[in-house]
Amino acid sequence: MSKKRILCICNTPLQLLNMINVISNFYVNDRRDLIITDEIKNCNLLLENIKNTNFFDQVTLVKEDYKQSVFLAKGINKLFEFKKYKRRLKKQHDTKIKYDRIFFGGKSWLNIFIAKQSNKSAKYEFILIDEGTASYSTHGLYWKRAFLQKFINNLKPSQIIKKIMGIDYLFNKVKLQYLYHPEFADYEVPFKRERIPALGQKNISLYKQIFGYNDTLAIPEKFIYFDGAGTEDGLYGNDKELLETVAKIVGKENLLVKVHPRSSSEWYIQNGYHINNNTSIPWEVYCLDEENLNNKVLISVFSTALVSPYLYFNYSNKVISLIHLFNKSSYNNYYQYLLDFIENKIFSSRPDIFIMPNSIDELNNFLR
Repeated sequence: MSKKRILCICNTPLQLLNMINVISNFYVNDRRDLIITDEIKNCNLLLENIKNTNFFDQVTLVKEDYKQSVFLAKGINKLFEFKKYKRRLKKQHDTKIKYDRIFFGGKSWLNIFIAKQSNKSAKYEFILIDEGTASYSTHGLYWKRAFLQKFINNLKPSQIIKKIMGIDYLFNKVKLQYLYHPEFADYEVPFKRERIPALGQKNISLYKQIFGYNDTLAIPEKFIYFDGAGTEDGLYGNDKELLETVAKIVGKENLLVKVHPRSSSEWYIQNGYHINNNTSIPWEVYCLDEENLNNKVLISVFSTALVSPYLYFNYSNKVISLIHLFNKSSYNNYYQYLLDFIENKIFSSRPDIFIMPNSIDELNNFLR
C-alpha cells in the first residue's frame, strides 16, 4: 500500500507546532511536505532548521510580500491586484504535485490559492488544524450564519469581490477538523472533529531544534505580560496604561514583556521594560518544559498565549486577564465577539486558573 502525501501550509509558528503534533499522532507513516511563509519572523533560519530535522520531505518558503497590495486595493482594483499576487505564487509553488491531504490553519489567500490549484487535478482531503482561540470562535462565523444572513452579507459589493476571489472556497471543502478541546468550540460543523493529544508529549527536542531554543533562553522573571497585536491591526485601547499599572505593582525588574511577533518593541524598550529579544520563538516552545512555568504569573488583556498552557498542555498556571479593565470601544463586532468568547467560554470555565479583576484594587490584591 503506497503512502499518502500531506501538504502542510503554515503562516505562523503555532500552526507549525500543531501540524507536527497532528502528524506525529495520526499520520506518522505518511509522506509530508511543508510550506512556510515570510510572515514568520526569521523565516530563512527557520527554513534551514526545519530542513535539518528531516521531519518533512520537502520544505518551501513562499514570499508573500505582495499580499499587502491586495489588502489595500479597493473595489475592482482588488481583483487585478489579486491576479498579480497569484502569478507570483505560481512561480513559487509547484501545483503539479498531487497530495492526498492538505493541512491549513484558517483563511488566507495563500491557502485558498493552493486549494483551488490543487483541486483542479485530483481529489484532496482538506483538514483544518487548531491555530489558537480563533479556531474555537471566529473561524466558526462562516458556519454560524443562517442562510438569510449569508445571502444578505454576500450582496455587499466588498463581499461580492471576495466571493469572486474565492474567500469561502476552502471552508466549503473541509472534511475534518483537529482541536485540542473540541468541547470549547462555539459552533457546529458539517464534518468530523478529532481531539489532538496535548503538546509536549512527543517531539520536545524536535520543536526546540526547529526554533533554536535552549535552556539559556528560559525566562527568569516571575511576571510575564503578553503584548497583543491590536495596535498593529488598527485596534486601540488602554493596554499600555494597564501595563504601566502592573509594572508599578510588581516592579519592572520582575516583569518581562513578551512582545507579539507582529508588534514593535520600540515603545517597551524606550520605557525600560525587559522584553524577549527573540520574538521568533513561540510562547508554546517555552511551555514545553513545565518547570519553566513554575511560579510564573501570566498577564495580558487577551492573548492565545494566556490560554496556551491550559489549552495545549493541560497546565494550571495562574493567569490574570485584564479584560474587565480594558477599553474595548474601538473594537469591531468581530473582535468584540472574540473577547466575549474567550471570557465566557474559556476564562469562566476555570476560575481557579483564570482571574479577571474588576478594579485596580482587585488587580493589586491579586499581584501582591
